[in-house]
Amino acid sequence: MTWFNSTNANVTNGSNIIKINDNQSVANIRASDALVLGAFAPVEISKAYVTTHGTFIELIKPWPNATQSQVPCVVLPTSGDFNTAVLALNNASKMVNDNYKTMIDWQTTMGSVQFSDLDGNTQTVKTLRQLQSEIDAVNPYPWAMRKAEFEARRQQNLNQYVASGFVHFGKHLGSANTVNEGLWERTTESNVLRLGASYSNAGASVTDEPVLHMAGVIVHLSQLCNTDEAFNAVKLPAAEAGLRTYDSATGLSVTHSSPDVAFASETSTNTVVTERSDMYGFELFLRELNDTDPFVYKHGIIQSQSSNINGVATIADTVRPATYFAWFEGDETSTGKGVNWIQANEAQRVAIASDPKNNLYFDDSTGKFYQWCVRGRSFAGYDNGDWLFINSTEATALSQQNANRTRVGVQGFGNAPQDTASGARFFASTNFSDHNARPYKGLYTAKTDSNVLGADCFFIVCNTVNRLNRGAYHPSFNPMGSAYVWNGSTTIAWHNAYFKLTPKQHAFTDIASNTGAISSGSSGRPDERLHDAIYISGPGGVCRDLRYRAKALTDIALTHVDLQVKTGQYRGLQTCPFTQIFASVNDVPSGFTIINQDTPTAIVAQTTMGPSVSGNIPHIDVFGPPAKILQCPDLKNGWYGHWVPHVLQDNTATTLHLSRPATNILSGILTNDSGATWQTWSPALDSINNTTYLSASMTSSQCIYLVYYHTQASMTIHANNQRATSSIQPRSVFVTDSCEPHSGRDLLYSLTNSVGTSTTAHNKAIDYAITSIPLDPSSSITHPPISHTAPSNNSKGVKALPYFVVRNNQVFINFAYTQLIHNGSNWGDNNTVHMIDGQQTQLDANGQEVLCGTAQLVEPLGWIN
Repeated sequence: MTWFNSTNANVTNGSNIIKINDNQSVANIRASDALVLGAFAPVEISKAYVTTHGTFIELIKPWPNATQSQVPCVVLPTSGDFNTAVLALNNASKMVNDNYKTMIDWQTTMGSVQFSDLDGNTQTVKTLRQLQSEIDAVNPYPWAMRKAEFEARRQQNLNQYVASGFVHFGKHLGSANTVNEGLWERTTESNVLRLGASYSNAGASVTDEPVLHMAGVIVHLSQLCNTDEAFNAVKLPAAEAGLRTYDSATGLSVTHSSPDVAFASETSTNTVVTERSDMYGFELFLRELNDTDPFVYKHGIIQSQSSNINGVATIADTVRPATYFAWFEGDETSTGKGVNWIQANEAQRVAIASDPKNNLYFDDSTGKFYQWCVRGRSFAGYDNGDWLFINSTEATALSQQNANRTRVGVQGFGNAPQDTASGARFFASTNFSDHNARPYKGLYTAKTDSNVLGADCFFIVCNTVNRLNRGAYHPSFNPMGSAYVWNGSTTIAWHNAYFKLTPKQHAFTDIASNTGAISSGSSGRPDERLHDAIYISGPGGVCRDLRYRAKALTDIALTHVDLQVKTGQYRGLQTCPFTQIFASVNDVPSGFTIINQDTPTAIVAQTTMGPSVSGNIPHIDVFGPPAKILQCPDLKNGWYGHWVPHVLQDNTATTLHLSRPATNILSGILTNDSGATWQTWSPALDSINNTTYLSASMTSSQCIYLVYYHTQASMTIHANNQRATSSIQPRSVFVTDSCEPHSGRDLLYSLTNSVGTSTTAHNKAIDYAITSIPLDPSSSITHPPISHTAPSNNSKGVKALPYFVVRNNQVFINFAYTQLIHNGSNWGDNNTVHMIDGQQTQLDANGQEVLCGTAQLVEPLGWIN
């Protein structure tokens, strides 16, 4: 069939030539086609052609009508064309009618069918369902991600990130107490921390929920033990009640029937656990979905409380026991909700499998579905004190002590953690080659061997938490206690008791019920803390924050931490100083350092003890004669804090200088009868001079005074000069003598143990650009002369050169520092920073002895390539 349409044609009456003016193609016009020009009757065409003069249509007969100019015309096919088309349609209809049932069978049945043509020939073809079945046999579940694609994505992630860690920390609730980015708490929630937030949130994270990278797998932590989107609950074990002992010789932990039995079981190696440090993190493992383990979970989080997965309703997983979902031993409240994959229909499966966040794939080689899953796990410290092996770069296992039983056992898809008393069923560090054949930076890994339970299982440490206990508070016998004392008829504080909490077990037997817990709202501590509340820092609070970024640290990130240190915003980390008075030098145990000898019968010595604390921490300064303290039952066994040498005179007002920079004073008590009775007083803080005042009526040479106050945990520890491994050249020297926390006061104290007291405005936190950096890392670096004026209040100062060093792919800040003392004319400085190991003393240009050395920030900042 041929068609033609022109909008501009000319014809003259009596002529058989039609002129086409718009040059429309006439290639399809055939003889006997009909031309319709304007509104006139059709005329028969002889032929159509194109010359150098234009496009023309020739008619069989001359045009009988009036001459026409620039009128439209069309060419219509003849009836023969229509007849041909009708015949073709009839044949097609016959073909359809003759093969109609066969077409239905082809669409709906299995096997093959036969189609017939017009000549009666047949053709056998496979049905649509048969073809789909054969395709599915080779490539089932085409909507599912294949293992090869999933592993390719893992490798891309491993190439993109320098270590396993946090891609995003998540938001934190702006109205709550924030530990660090994405980590927060409410002190009204018992034994719980929070990660992420999805409403009324704050923080710089680009995602509401925390996002983890672990061994190439990306995990979106959402609704873990929580129904709110992006909120995650971290559950911790309950506080100690003086019932459990730990034997360092055997590694055995035993829970006894009563505190009396527990304390009676103590030996030189077996002690009651009262000063515990907890740890939590996340375990990643691979599961096969099958009839005995059929559930899938949102984002692979087995403790998820989400009501649906991509619109598919969830139910509680009753196939697995509570121990499978437990955060810690004894936790029976964390059973997760998921979807039974075996019972789910295809539409539900497609919805879940189409979301890559669910970490689900199909393995063609086994014909099975698999899901990478995450379990939150927390651990009560076995013993008193810190977790000693918690850095994944160390050549050991993840454990609190050297004992095998304190190692963290692999659980994976098992219903309970593995016993680590013997064998290799524990998480090993990247450098523990005997038990870790697949090291990933930032992760502890189970050994790859024939033990399927240990294959493809990883653990990342997030935080440690310093825990209070349920006993009565006492500064010497139970400094981690939280309750009041019960004296038989009344709830009282330790210093008001008419009897003494000796021995220590009385702090767990003579306690006032319903005190020390959130439910009571009543604390026997000076800082009013409760044993089941989790705080952002200090006793009972978050200590180490080991949530490092998965991406390599940038110069901007490093500079940001350096600024936090200088402005007093860095959390710090330390074990607490413990002071005790001894009758003679021979009585001082190993590990103690003698700090003062007044008389031969009263030796003041100090050590560090207990689990580490971070951030804003309480501290006790004791003032008074050491001989009197030695006679005081409440203090003679020592206390967490300092003894401050200060000669007191009867009825003479005096100013007490606190040993550490104080942020606020909590309370004060005193005794004038060696602790037979105590009375409270309310010391006021002079925040500039870091002192408190004693009026003449309160002052006695025989009194013992206790001042409770908050201070910042130490930021640095002594270190060796490591400028040879510096990743970035140092740029400036920081100088301060200020009394203000945001102007370097805490760094000054951390480096030199001097408390800044100057208020001179010009002296606040000045950076001096360095003028020369010798190639030899041990050589001194120079800077311009210090322009600081004389300090007020005779304050000492410090100059510190920060530089970044790398150890085991982790970045630290080192400080090369020198103490500054003003002699009334100048600071006695020689414009050089000495690169030396540890801490030493030297004479400045004025002949005054000053401290100098190298210190390192207490925690690494993160990972680098």
